[in-house]
Amino acid sequence: EDGLLDGQPWTATGLTANDGIFCGAGAPTPCTFSFGGEPGTTTTLKGKYKLPTGFAPLRNDSVEFTASFSATEDVRTDQVKLKLKIIYSDGTPTTSVTFTPPHFNAFVFLPLNISATLASSKVSAIKVSIQNKNDAGFFYVDLPLLRYYGEVSRERDGVLPVPLPPQ
Repeated sequence: EDGLLDGQPWTATGLTANDGIFCGAGAPTPCTFSFGGEPGTTTTLKGKYKLPTGFAPLRNDSVEFTASFSATEDVRTDQVKLKLKIIYSDGTPTTSVTFTPPHFNAFVFLPLNISATLASSKVSAIKVSIQNKNDAGFFYVDLPLLRYYGEVSRERDGVLPVPLPPQ
C-alpha cells in the first residue's frame, strides 16, 4: 500500500487489518501510523527519502532519522526494529544501522532517533524502515523527520582569519 507520511512516500508490507493510518477519536495524536500486533506476522513500514536538488553531502557528515513512538502496555519493544540505510553510487558499501527501542510506558510519545555517519559523499538514496513483529498490542509512529548534519569542524590548514570589522 502506498501512502504519504509527512511528505515522503512510504510503503507498507505485511499489513494486517490492525495496521494503517489511524486518525480521529481514540488516536493518540491527530493522525499516526498504527502497527497492530498479530501472531506470526511482520509488518514493515519503509520510507525512501528523496535527496533535495543541490544536496552536496560530505564524507563523515551524518544523517539522523527521528520519529515519535508510543505503544500499548502489551507491546514488546524488543520485537520492534528501526533501520537506517545509506546507499552510495560509487561502490562504497551501504551504511546500515539498526536500533531496537527501549521499553517505555503506554501512550507516552517519545522521540527516538537513529543516526549514521556518511562513508562517502556519493549518496544515492537514504532509506528508513520500521518493523513490528509483535503478537499483540499497538505500536504507534508519528512525526518522522530526516535530518542532515555537517561535520562539526571541517579540516583546515592553520588558524581562521580574524573577521573584518563592520563597515
